[in-house]
Amino acid sequence: MTERLLIKALSGGKNTKIITLNGKKMTKMPSALGKLPGLKTLVLQNNLIPKVCPELHTLTQLTTLNLGNNLLEEVPEEMKYLTSLKNLHLSGNRICRFAPGACDGLQNLILLNLNNNHLMQLPQEVSRLKSLTYMSINYNQLVSIPRELCFLKNLVELQLNYNQLICIPEEIKFLKKLQKFLLARNNIGVLPEELCDLKKLRILDIAGNIIQIFPSG
Repeated sequence: MTERLLIKALSGGKNTKIITLNGKKMTKMPSALGKLPGLKTLVLQNNLIPKVCPELHTLTQLTTLNLGNNLLEEVPEEMKYLTSLKNLHLSGNRICRFAPGACDGLQNLILLNLNNNHLMQLPQEVSRLKSLTYMSINYNQLVSIPRELCFLKNLVELQLNYNQLICIPEEIKFLKKLQKFLLARNNIGVLPEELCDLKKLRILDIAGNIIQIFPSG
């Protein structure tokens, strides 16, 4: 079935815009994807894929990539070639790191979903995601929020529920567009004064923390 669908897609050549191969028990990404340079949407969730194929770098027009619920262990370096990418879904994998350079070409990325992975930290390179508006890293093992993340000036929604965070950096004040900040079920004991600088903040979820000090503002 998978081969038949790919053959049909290949026959469309540059005119093929969308490929969806959910739950096909695929153990690798088809290298034939490299022959579809006009592809806009690629959905390969609920498979058994441990790494991306090298040919992914040819998909420079891709705007949505969904590799949720696979076996990836890192945000792969090949992502840097996807310069048109706007939506990246990598939830439900085994991701514990970003490959060096993975963020380099993702200046147009708007949505990043890394829920249900094994991340303990985020690299400084996340600061290169200049267009990022929605970021969700629920159910990981993050122990800190890197100050570099606080310079993503377009961020509107940040979800960090169910991690191991112990504090919020004072640089959080630079997220001037932030409207939704979810921090439920962490180990945060202090809310910094700088939260009061977030004038557009509408939703702050701090349930299930150990907060003892609230900002006077």
